[in-house]
Amino acid sequence: MYEAASLPIQYRTLTEVVPEPAREVERVAALREAMLHYKEALAIVRKQKETGLWGGNLLAPAPSKAMGWKEVGTIYQYRRLLELAWPPDARVFRFADRFLFRLLSRDDDPALLVEFQRAAKSDAGLGLWARSMGGQAAAAALARGAHQDDPRLRGAAHRIASDISMYLRSELAQKPFKKAQGKTVLDPLTYPPTVFSVEMLAFMPAVQRERAGFLERLAAYFSVPTPRRSFFILAGKKIFRPLFEILGDPLHADSQGRITDVPFAVYWLELLTRLGIVRQVPSAAKVLARLYSECDDQGIWSPAGLRATPKSTNPVVYQYFPLEGPGKSPAQRQTDVTFRLALIARLLGIPLNPSVLLPRSRSCTGRCFGSVLRPVTRWPVAPGSRVPTRMARWKVWFPRVPRPARRLLIGRPAIGPSIRRHYSRCWRPGKGKRWTAWAERCAISRDRAIRQREKWLAVARWQTSSLSWSLARSGV
Repeated sequence: MYEAASLPIQYRTLTEVVPEPAREVERVAALREAMLHYKEALAIVRKQKETGLWGGNLLAPAPSKAMGWKEVGTIYQYRRLLELAWPPDARVFRFADRFLFRLLSRDDDPALLVEFQRAAKSDAGLGLWARSMGGQAAAAALARGAHQDDPRLRGAAHRIASDISMYLRSELAQKPFKKAQGKTVLDPLTYPPTVFSVEMLAFMPAVQRERAGFLERLAAYFSVPTPRRSFFILAGKKIFRPLFEILGDPLHADSQGRITDVPFAVYWLELLTRLGIVRQVPSAAKVLARLYSECDDQGIWSPAGLRATPKSTNPVVYQYFPLEGPGKSPAQRQTDVTFRLALIARLLGIPLNPSVLLPRSRSCTGRCFGSVLRPVTRWPVAPGSRVPTRMARWKVWFPRVPRPARRLLIGRPAIGPSIRRHYSRCWRPGKGKRWTAWAERCAISRDRAIRQREKWLAVARWQTSSLSWSLARSGV
């Protein structure tokens, strides 16, 4: 990673993934100084206007003739600088913060409509939609920056969360569509989650603690498949395609966790992880297990047939992906996703081994960073959880996920009868032939596979003894 990754990835790896006691202070300081001269970040800073805006608009993730956007807008450039590890207290952010806080205050000044100012003069409905979306976008940008504890932002976050919660509990959540101008449109009375509101909540842990019930409803909402019918957004008299609204599960993964848009999937998985609901959304758990299963023995994301850097068809991830700069190195195709998976592992609380995170020489770079994706401990079974009969003596549960990822998800409560088939197929003790076949598929030796089996049987015995001790202590 230190040879192939860009400066933002290197700096954020040291500051966000590596445990604090294991960080090299001198290297962090050197990278922080180098980030102030990073070309892409400097180019964004130079484009800022005296008003604190970028591109003469607010919401544009990319140029769009239909919306009248010629350049990337303020919200996305603001968040792009933060993703590039630009200091959140820099002067460039202070200029933009003045405008963003005015949006939160719901000021009636027409200038706050920015790109919709002219059209809203004759279309009050469009103005209401623009103010609502602008307020959510401003809240997301400020929460991603250095204002999580600002009372103005906290008040706006609770107001947005209450509106979304009211929508999720209403009948409109079941039938959010209607007909208008010969097309299926989203009812203007609905208030579904947007990428802005979800990102705002993801970076405000204090609000999450205060709205635990709302997060449970949000997890249930994201577990429902998205509607199959195509629809449009009706904003006053104007109709356009949905861009920020989220109806149900946006991952569109199959039963095996395969996805076509890797950048958006990683972005969405990180948001759900920060919200603490990634394990409650079935499709997110499958996709995350699939991505981890595509990591090699060193922990580097290495899917089969990767011939180019993953690209997204969804423009809302402009600020998020890629962080890697231009280059022709094959390793640069993997650095972004590898860093994001490592960050998700860190956010999930999977203990990392600090002794191998920081390379002492360039020759061991890949192996050292790759160890971030390998947890050093496993999750024990919760006392009193149900365990299938055939597995009762081992007291562990292996979820039905892609096989190489099963070692990351051990000790979860048993769900459904398919677990018995998975256990008998993969982890039943004494099945040397099955282990030999698995070793051949994974291109490792049979001896190594047997050693791996013995290692996990030892973990299972430890979990059995731990569970027995817990039950005995509780008087069961």
